[in-house]
Amino acid sequence: MPAIKDRAAAFLMSRIGAHAGITAISHITPSLIAISAHLPQLKGRWASTQHLKCMVAPYTFRDYTLARWDEQRQTGTLLIDVSHDGAGSDYIRRLQVGDILYYAGPGGGMHQPGTSPQLVCIGDMSAIGHFMSLYLRKDVQQEFHCIIHSEDAFLPSSLWGMELDRFSYQRDSLASVRMQLQAAGVDMPYTTYFVAGRNSLVKDVRVALKDMRVSGSQIKSAGFWR
Repeated sequence: MPAIKDRAAAFLMSRIGAHAGITAISHITPSLIAISAHLPQLKGRWASTQHLKCMVAPYTFRDYTLARWDEQRQTGTLLIDVSHDGAGSDYIRRLQVGDILYYAGPGGGMHQPGTSPQLVCIGDMSAIGHFMSLYLRKDVQQEFHCIIHSEDAFLPSSLWGMELDRFSYQRDSLASVRMQLQAAGVDMPYTTYFVAGRNSLVKDVRVALKDMRVSGSQIKSAGFWR
């Protein structure tokens, strides 16, 4: 008789069903990888960010945001940071053009640019695909600022048109975030803040923003890992 875990995995796989062929892989930096896949089962366009639940090992799944979506070619691109060890990073490092990616989705839809005149994204490298998805959905009139915590010395200052600033993350001080917001001329009351990445970073940045008198309703957050 199959083990409970085996039955659960079989049930989940029967619900997933969708698969995508990997069409291109490029290293933006040694640890930041752009993966493009042909996704003929996805239809339409979305106003909000979307993610795919990808099988990276038996009984193991990871959520990756569709950073870019070409509806005409039915091709999606994921931006994935593999600087840390884990099943997801190991799987992404091994992927080759022509491989098949098994996934469920799209899903999520928790963040969208909205109508604020200024948008600010703050997070770590695990959120860069999420922030790119927001950047590519924003209105041309909306100002956009992306502030990333990264130790990647090769990270460019601009990616696909999205300017990248860095901040130093220390739990006892997020003064660099305040300084960068001031330097960018961010009008605090008229800005929506998207905070994403490691759970502890998200919590600390939310506290720092509230200390700057940012309303909780202006902060949209998503914790991606522990």
